[in-house]
Amino acid sequence: MALQTTAALQKSEINVEELCLVAPAQATDDQPLYLSNYDQQVLFNLESVYFYPPSPHRSDENVVDVLRAALSKLLVPYHFMAGRLRMNAREKRVEVDCNRAGALFVAATTNVTLADLQDGPTLVSLLKDFILHSPASHQVSDAPLLTLQVTKFKCGGFVVGISRNHALVGGTSGDDFLANLTAAARGQEFPVKPVADRRLLRARDLPNPSYEHFEYMKVDQVPQDSYFTTPNSLSQLKLNGNFGAHFGLWKTFNFPTEVLNSLKARALADGLLSRCTTFEALATKVWQARTQALSMDPDQTSNLVFVVDSRKVLTPSLPVGFTGNTLSLACARMPPRDLAEKPFSACVEEVQVAKARITDGYVRSAIDWLELNHAVPAVNSGIYLSSWANFSFHKVDFGWGPPSHTIFIPGERGNNCVIFLPSKQGLDVCLALEPHQASAFQNCTGSILKWPPPPRSRAESYATQQRAGTGNQARYYSTSSNIIGALRKNLKRWRI
Repeated sequence: MALQTTAALQKSEINVEELCLVAPAQATDDQPLYLSNYDQQVLFNLESVYFYPPSPHRSDENVVDVLRAALSKLLVPYHFMAGRLRMNAREKRVEVDCNRAGALFVAATTNVTLADLQDGPTLVSLLKDFILHSPASHQVSDAPLLTLQVTKFKCGGFVVGISRNHALVGGTSGDDFLANLTAAARGQEFPVKPVADRRLLRARDLPNPSYEHFEYMKVDQVPQDSYFTTPNSLSQLKLNGNFGAHFGLWKTFNFPTEVLNSLKARALADGLLSRCTTFEALATKVWQARTQALSMDPDQTSNLVFVVDSRKVLTPSLPVGFTGNTLSLACARMPPRDLAEKPFSACVEEVQVAKARITDGYVRSAIDWLELNHAVPAVNSGIYLSSWANFSFHKVDFGWGPPSHTIFIPGERGNNCVIFLPSKQGLDVCLALEPHQASAFQNCTGSILKWPPPPRSRAESYATQQRAGTGNQARYYSTSSNIIGALRKNLKRWRI
């Protein structure tokens, strides 16, 4: 279907009004930050965009000043997010140079309204403009590890785009980071005190893995287009955003509450299992459906590698506010033939057995194994699943109320990754599929395709065009060696 856009969007432009590096508001520790073996695997960016409609109680006039000041305040306890990645040649691992180089802050404006984004394809094409990225050719050692962009719309609403390096804050700690950022913007105390030290997850002096870790593959087996990273891949890292050639393959399917309840009931129906969580039932169904949609060889091994939070099993436990990644991996393995033919309960049981394998001893063994092998998750013959269902994306309130909606932007190369996201109705499942695979997946699961949203009808487009009126044609913008200089050199006034 041809892209249908309104007159306002056809003539839209996003103007960068301010571009600067924000340093911590006061003096901070300049010692390099050790990154754990878990952190070393995720040296890529996570990106999310939050949409805020006009507030009847507060103008957006000072939103730029509020968020810039909040960012500077936040960077005091999160001082490492103002640093840069570097290779420690002696240790042969990546670390953070806490040099106060700064987080990238961008303030922009656009001549359209949030209502103009109701057209699905248009919204997809605009997303990349809500987070400014470093030029692809720029050195990783100079690339900011945190970017915050505020884009103000002429209706009084605004969009906040955030890009952060996954190695610096993980899943739960990413939620804590957003809670602290929004508290700073609202003039409140930080609800969580961040703990930056990751040496709590350091390998033992004499690494001694005591389990077989088939959830990982060794560095010499890692495909060139792997989503995950090793210290050896620092020079190949691209921190310039997640809008690569594969971005358009990402789909989001909604699993309503009644479908989730039906899956759990099905898992318990034959009496094999005495219990089943929503995660276990949905993970199993997604594993089955994606394997079927990709028409995998029925006799090869299909891996379901999924994240289990180490906080729940480590002894002693990690402190509240621990900022590092704790992504211990469980791995269920079955041939596609068995996934298709065995009872659903038997497949769920494989997931439960894999999850039960994650103990304090197993986690310590995995950390040691990673110390010796510099490996990444074994997703070349299956999927990597991470559930963000309990995270608070819908509560990111900078003082203008919660967002009307949030979009998580998956990584460019994460074609084997699956993300569970919170939804007003059940749960959303985000994964990359070709169009014909998406249809097969949807038919197998009973889910509802939610993203990308459909195009607007010609009648809707015409009605918006009449309201929008006419305007000047978009103009291209450029300004005239540090990261700001490189960004300004590559900046253009974006046009749809």
